Amino acid sequence: MIALLNCSTSWCQSNVTDSLSSTGVVEQEDSLVAIPISMLKEANAKMVELKYEKQINSELKQIVTNDSTVIVGLKQNIRYYKDSLKAKEKEARKYKRQRNLVAVLAAIASVTAIVFAAK
Repeated sequence: MIALLNCSTSWCQSNVTDSLSSTGVVEQEDSLVAIPISMLKEANAKMVELKYEKQINSELKQIVTNDSTVIVGLKQNIRYYKDSLKAKEKEARKYKRQRNLVAVLAAIASVTAIVFAAK
């Protein structure tokens, strides 16, 4: 395609005897470049392959982005549940302390009642 475009632009400039190519080299108008069809087919196949590689890379990039988003969300959920678990453990320790305190006070009260009742 590029070779055809180059030939087309050279043909359109037929009224100029010398023209500059994209490389800066002066070319004669009567010079012809022969490109085998097999090379054109190979170049076309490479361009099609590149197109699909770009599409695949774009899709893979999107998958990685989605996975990263999911991972960040899961990390936030884990952090939330860890904090929630710590709060529940702290609350359980508090209630255990209160239960033990009530048990000790009840034991002291019953011993005191027995001592005063025995007198």
